[in-house]
Parts: sequence; C-alpha cells; structure tokens
Amino acid sequence: EAWAWWRSIGCPSRVCAPMVRASELAFRMLVRSHGVELCYTPMLSARAFLAMDLTERERFVEPNAQDRPLIVQFCTNSPDEFLDAAIAAQHLCDAVDLNLGCPVDLGRGYGAILAEQQPDLCVGIVRRAASSTLLKVPVTCKIRIQERGTTPSFAKRLQDAGCSMVCVHCRTRAQGGRGAGDWGE
Repeated sequence: EAWAWWRSIGCPSRVCAPMVRASELAFRMLVRSHGVELCYTPMLSARAFLAMDLTERERFVEPNAQDRPLIVQFCTNSPDEFLDAAIAAQHLCDAVDLNLGCPVDLGRGYGAILAEQQPDLCVGIVRRAASSTLLKVPVTCKIRIQERGTTPSFAKRLQDAGCSMVCVHCRTRAQGGRGAGDWGE
C-alpha cells in the first residue's frame, strides 16, 4: 500500500525536508519552481491544530493547488491527538507526518526526545492512526539517527506499525543541526 501511495503522488525524487521557519507556502512554492516535487508544512503540535477553528487550520496549512503533493507534520505524544489532528487535516494534504526528529525540547516530550525515550509510544501512535478507517491519507514519520545503532530497527518497527514512509535525518538529537551527518547509519 505504501508503494501505491508513492506512485499515486508521482514517485517524487526531489523532496524538500521540513525546516524551521522555511516550510511556509512562499518557500514551498519557491523550491517547487526549482524542481522540488514534495514538500512539508511547518511542524505544529497536534493539540494546537485541534484547538484552531477551520479557518485557522487552513491559514496554517495554506492549501494551494500548485503545492501538491504536500505532507502536514505534527508533533505529539498522544495517539488520540495525532489521529484527531490527522483526520482534521487530511482534506488539505496527501499524507500526515509524525515528527519524531525535532531535536528541540518543547517541554512536552515531543519529537526526537519521544523517539529516544519512548519508542514504543511512537510505534503506538503510528499504529493507531494508520489502522484507523477514518484516516484516508498515509502516515509518515521523520526520525533522527538513534543512538547505539538502533535506527534501522526503529524505522522497521514504524513501518510494521503502518508508516508509509520514514525519513531519516542524518544527525542525532544531541547534534541538533550542527556537525557532519552520518550517512552510513
């Protein structure tokens, strides 16, 4: 099913990774004009998205027919919040992403901290959303290289839980955005 989805969005070979303060519509359209085929929205907590009314949600995603395929990314530590946010966003995107790669400690145990400290919960969040009959778009995940060489097994667990695509940032959480990436992990 994951490959069918990938083919349905044109098998993009040029993907613009989600970046802080550089994933809004204007930037997405700029990179698309240079050949990027798949983009992400800025990361937002699932809880914050659910607290928005419909107009605010659309203002955040900034839907545009020329900006597809598009993945909406959320951070959360709650399977129910992720599923509810994903369902609320699915008409605006081609997939929803559980961001398990953000290295910043937002004080809620999201992102890379969640992946490091509670990998079973991460798998449960993906499984809950991917198995829901109410969610009509795929679930993807962004992760970072895990400590102790566990990246491949963690990615496989996410895949087995229903994740259609795992994107791996080539640095650890401790590295943040600094230092050389590890392309061998």
